[in-house]
Amino acid sequence: AFKLTWSPDGMPQAHGLSVPFEADDQTVGKIRSYNANTGYGFLLPDDRKQDVYFKQSDLPEEMHEVGAEHIVGCSMQCTIGLQKDGKPVAKHMLLLAWADQA
Repeated sequence: AFKLTWSPDGMPQAHGLSVPFEADDQTVGKIRSYNANTGYGFLLPDDRKQDVYFKQSDLPEEMHEVGAEHIVGCSMQCTIGLQKDGKPVAKHMLLLAWADQA
């Protein structure tokens, strides 16, 4: 993934390059956002700039009944799966620390 800008002389320039995820990669990061009404959220990995999508059903059991205010900021470990479009999705999520302990 990268951000593309154009130089004053019209040449393309890539910025913020990051290595894309591959299936079965492991990552650690913090939950950036979560919507309990829709049942999905995004994890911000510590080592990448690309958000990782997750569903409530992928959260550990102990997190299913708590509100979004307790989920955002939690440190998690997960295995990466890839959607059909190649975007990463979290699988086998493991809680490392609650938000107030992270």
